[in-house]
Amino acid sequence: MALDFEAAQAVCEALLEKTRIGILDGDLDVFKECFALPHAVETFEGRRVLETIEELEDLLHCVREHYHSLGTTDLVRHMVAAEWLSDNKLRASVECRVLNGVQLVLAPYIIFANYEKIDGMWKIRDSIYVIDDAPLYMRALSYGSIGRLSKTAAQ
Repeated sequence: MALDFEAAQAVCEALLEKTRIGILDGDLDVFKECFALPHAVETFEGRRVLETIEELEDLLHCVREHYHSLGTTDLVRHMVAAEWLSDNKLRASVECRVLNGVQLVLAPYIIFANYEKIDGMWKIRDSIYVIDDAPLYMRALSYGSIGRLSKTAAQ
């Protein structure tokens, strides 16, 4: 296959920048363009399958709420490794850093994601977040507002 690391990096970095803007600015339109539905999100807390735009919006809201509580001002994310599965499918790992100014507010973590070209546009099909020391962030990703509230009520 003629697809190389630089081609994979271009796909990943473009989506990383769009999701960064969507998250930091709260721009659902930009954010939702990046994801294929259904979209699976997995952490050590569990697995959540987003089926609708409303569920994707809930994910964005919960992540933004958590980042706001940390004083997040920027997200710095870079592709570490990639594997082409076909001309229209890509698997990659990304290192993520959540910052307030130049200070880390979360320990760096890795996301493994599958990307798929759908109707000529690259989208993130599913994501696995390897975060072991940020339980509130994992809950925001894994349960969203409804699951988080019901899980809290059950404790």
